[in-house]
Amino acid sequence: RWQLYLSLASLRGFQGPNADMLDMFRGSQYLVWYFRALGARIGKRVCLYPNGADPMMTEPELVTIQDGACIDEAALIAHLNTQGVFTLNRLHVGEQCVMRTFSR
Repeated sequence: RWQLYLSLASLRGFQGPNADMLDMFRGSQYLVWYFRALGARIGKRVCLYPNGADPMMTEPELVTIQDGACIDEAALIAHLNTQGVFTLNRLHVGEQCVMRTFSR
């Protein structure tokens, strides 16, 4: 899946260096399908990034989002780099949770 992510990343920026093709799908079911294809576990009635985000999701295969959640302009980042120690952790967003702008 990481290879798929890297392959699609180059295609996503076809509109220029500051544009992302995924911005056209903000808040839609297509964005949910995209992140599911990359390994994210996403429940029903989930709204992803209706106002966009940068970055949207850096490690989708480590993210679980339950039914009815809404992720606005939040950072879903499943890694830490503390004093040179890089760690990956699972990230869980509960049922009916809302992550607002700039939340982590």
